[in-house]
Amino acid sequence: MPTAAVTGGAGFLGSHLCDYLLGHDWRVLCLDNLETASLQNIEHIREDAFVFQHCDVIQEIHIDEPVDVVFHLASLPSPIDYLRLPLLTLTVGAYGTPTIVHFCTALVISAIISAPWRRLTSVAAALGICAVVALVYALIAVHRARRQDSYKPVLEDWLWHSVFPIAAYADVLISAFVLPKAPEASLFAVGAAVLSLVLIGIHNSWDTVTYLAVVRRESENRPKT
Repeated sequence: MPTAAVTGGAGFLGSHLCDYLLGHDWRVLCLDNLETASLQNIEHIREDAFVFQHCDVIQEIHIDEPVDVVFHLASLPSPIDYLRLPLLTLTVGAYGTPTIVHFCTALVISAIISAPWRRLTSVAAALGICAVVALVYALIAVHRARRQDSYKPVLEDWLWHSVFPIAAYADVLISAFVLPKAPEASLFAVGAAVLSLVLIGIHNSWDTVTYLAVVRRESENRPKT
């Protein structure tokens, strides 16, 4: 029997996913901190293949059995919750979501470059729009990082989470303007920017995992005086 871990499994969507998986002979590990979910969504489940674990995905989670698939649905579901938990929302928006955006932007730019465009101006326009949207989002992420106070960023954090992504997006934007006149140099610059975004995403993901697994765990285990 395959095993699935469903984060946010006590929420509206998560509970329905648990029902679906159980109906298709899956063992389900439901993980939820019940911050915005309710046990009422899963109280009807009485199967032995279903296990509920009260935990928070931003903390270390121990699962003592092999897991085949992880369905990650843990999130604040509505603007009401954003207003109720503003600091948590800002922290996730400053350091969590931007990492995913960097990976997605690299994929979108690669798709734009690979598409069979007939004119360089069309490629330049698509790259320019993508770069402008990404730049605006990167600046929003910087604003969120400055407002949140659950984590105090150091110089390395500002470089990898703010300066380097903005520089990469600016590179794409400048290359978009230069592309019709100097396509070869522009495409090399875009390639460098895409590679940079992938490396930034990998670094930031590993940095987050290390912080949660080592630094935060040590601070939680440190005796209180």
